[in-house]
Amino acid sequence: MAELEFTVENLPAQVRYECTSEQVLTTGAQVGLRVGENTILKTVPAGKQWSVVGNIRVIEENVE
Repeated sequence: MAELEFTVENLPAQVRYECTSEQVLTTGAQVGLRVGENTILKTVPAGKQWSVVGNIRVIEENVE
């Protein structure tokens, strides 16, 4: 299993973190995402295959 890693782009007023992953998942594999208190976790059903494309972008800004 490979770790997903963010690419980092530093801009004058913000920092952007982005990660994209494309994978084919077979029966029993899981797809999950948690953002704050919100979570989704799904399992590929028997006899199925999922092509999954995931992309997340986090934009960090100074708040004063």
